[in-house]
Amino acid sequence: MRIVVIATLLAMTSMAAAQAPGQTLSWDPELPPPRLEPVTVSYRGQIITADIVALGLMVLGPQSDEHGLSLSGLGFTGWFLAAPLIHAAHGRGGAAAKSLGLRIGLPILGGIAGYRLGPDDTSCVYTPAVDGRPSEGGCGDHGSVIGALLGIAAGAGTAMYIDAKYLARYQTERAVTWSAGIAPMRGGASLSFSGSF
Repeated sequence: MRIVVIATLLAMTSMAAAQAPGQTLSWDPELPPPRLEPVTVSYRGQIITADIVALGLMVLGPQSDEHGLSLSGLGFTGWFLAAPLIHAAHGRGGAAAKSLGLRIGLPILGGIAGYRLGPDDTSCVYTPAVDGRPSEGGCGDHGSVIGALLGIAAGAGTAMYIDAKYLARYQTERAVTWSAGIAPMRGGASLSFSGSF
């Protein structure tokens, strides 16, 4: 038994010594095709960061003396377009279209609902009848400016939440593979394993 172990060790060291420096012995067994496992990819952190930067520009823009209007405009534009562009950069055109639709549609719907349902805080000029004739014009429909602003904010917040929570992730499959190698070293050999899981 000792002779077999010594012969094996001699064979391995002589093979390692016969190699050129830096050359690696490798063994590729007949393996089945790599196994595919489902993986969830999420980039919601990128969406949230883009929204925070856009909202910061909108809020801080009016505080700036020189470039307030342009900073606020940049913030509004970034709020509408940054997240859809991030989706597109990940190769997800459908998610980009949904994101843009949410960011346009929900604030508008929220503003309309808030204007209709909020407390009446609009004012108008009413001209009373003169000489028995009814006045022209009048107040017409009343609405709520505060309700509209709150509805726009609620719609925008809902759009950001849906975008980051549901649109900024997707399922894909990743192959599970592995390989092994032997590299000669002074006084022996190094065994290495690598893989992607």
